[in-house]
Amino acid sequence: MFIAHRCCRQPSSRVLLASFAMVLLLWIAVFSIFLALAFFCTTKSSLNLYLAQLFGAKQDANFEGKTIWIVGASSGIGEYLARHLAQFRDVKLILSARRVDELGRVKNFLVDTLGLKPNSVEILPMDVTDFEKIEGVVEQANKVFGRTVDTVILNSGRSQRSSFSDVDIEVDLDCFKLNALGPTEIARKQLKYFLEAKSGQFVVISSMCGVIAAPLSPSYTASKHALMGYFRLLSVEYCDRNIDVSIVCPSLTYAPNNVLNAYTGAADEKHGQILAEITPRHMPTEVAADMICTAAANRISESWLSQTPPVLLVAYVMAINPDLFLAFVKFLGFDRLQQMRTGGKTN
Repeated sequence: MFIAHRCCRQPSSRVLLASFAMVLLLWIAVFSIFLALAFFCTTKSSLNLYLAQLFGAKQDANFEGKTIWIVGASSGIGEYLARHLAQFRDVKLILSARRVDELGRVKNFLVDTLGLKPNSVEILPMDVTDFEKIEGVVEQANKVFGRTVDTVILNSGRSQRSSFSDVDIEVDLDCFKLNALGPTEIARKQLKYFLEAKSGQFVVISSMCGVIAAPLSPSYTASKHALMGYFRLLSVEYCDRNIDVSIVCPSLTYAPNNVLNAYTGAADEKHGQILAEITPRHMPTEVAADMICTAAANRISESWLSQTPPVLLVAYVMAINPDLFLAFVKFLGFDRLQQMRTGGKTN
């Protein structure tokens, strides 16, 4: 009788609670995996920017009536950022680059095609590698419209196609000056104006090469890592002084001259090939510009862009576990990784 009575006892409340918790955790795990798969199958950005696009602040609140200085505005992402920003009410744009004729072309498009007022856009020629002149150019930028610049977009840069062992040291030095040191020096000289105004924002266009190790781009990869190191630190040091830093890292973005002007391993040499047409792996430049502005409007400290979600997955793996990243590369094959890096057809 006693044994039968024990066998028929109901499970204790602790057992029921533990069972319920296990089932709940299992469902949460399954749901999380489903969300992660859905995210990586549909996203073109890191999770923070993805959520900002859905639920974040609108761009107009951040850019209307503002003075915005775009360094590296003569083509590619910089040009399309100018086009995108021209739509906002009472915006003032300063366009800088070395190629003054190309800046003129961009300005004419903004005025003649997009209807921006001629007195709302100014050209300010600049060579970011001429460090001695940077302070003077920064001073000019903050006087062009009779007020301090609100946002500085640092977009200057030059890509590369070369194997690790074939690079001359002169290429490394030149690449670092253009991609990392120039933008950093501009920020140092601009800081005093932001501090006087008690606000300001740097939008730094880096690259996914600053997040992961990209084949065929040793100097470029290292310089973008350096660029992000400088501005991550700037963000930390000035986070309590109303100076924001938004680093945006695009992957392959369609710009026909990007590979044409890319460094090789030899000094004073350009790669010379033209990206013949946009490919499924290249993000349209206007899409990249819109996403960069969303990141800036939402004050996102760092975000990633990629037309192909696997690049974002690789970046997350690299950030979480570099050893797992290397194992992934070995599994995938280095040749396949090179194809992910180059992405398109060239002529």
